[in-house]
Amino acid sequence: MTLLGIATLVAVLLLGAILTWHNRRQAEALQEVHDVLESWFMVMLRDRREAKSREIQVADPLVWLAEQVRDRLNGAKVAEVRRRLTDPPAVEALLSDGRRLVVSPLDPKALKRALRPEKRGGSQAARRLAEFADDPLLPRRVEAVERSLINAGEWFDVEAARVGEALGVPWGEVERLWFYLPK
Repeated sequence: MTLLGIATLVAVLLLGAILTWHNRRQAEALQEVHDVLESWFMVMLRDRREAKSREIQVADPLVWLAEQVRDRLNGAKVAEVRRRLTDPPAVEALLSDGRRLVVSPLDPKALKRALRPEKRGGSQAARRLAEFADDPLLPRRVEAVERSLINAGEWFDVEAARVGEALGVPWGEVERLWFYLPK
């Protein structure tokens, strides 16, 4: 190998090392810019949501509940709230056609599990079930309709929190609510 070949190889390797070092520095700088922009975006989004959430009011929580499952009610309206539970969080409302509507942030399995008595007879769940033995919160066959930020709009969580406050059920700003209608 000649001296010119060795010098060329060393120059190429040195150039490769310099380019690798420079690219790594540039990648770190771009990642810092990404992190700063992401933080700025999150602050702007949070500020916008906070400002808008102060403006959002739900005039009539019963109308809001009916609006969420309008296509399943066949023109019926939510007439009144019959029961409010905090453990598990749920609201039972009567519809104008005599049916019931149960609303909870718990999915069907979790709500049924929360209402089921535990194996030991003196549990809180067993007492709750005994309280509703003549009139259970959920009948055996129900249709469960899920409403969430995805299918109910960007402000669903804020509206749901306002409805929960108005109805006296502290479920907070939930990402989804389940609406149970007897079949």
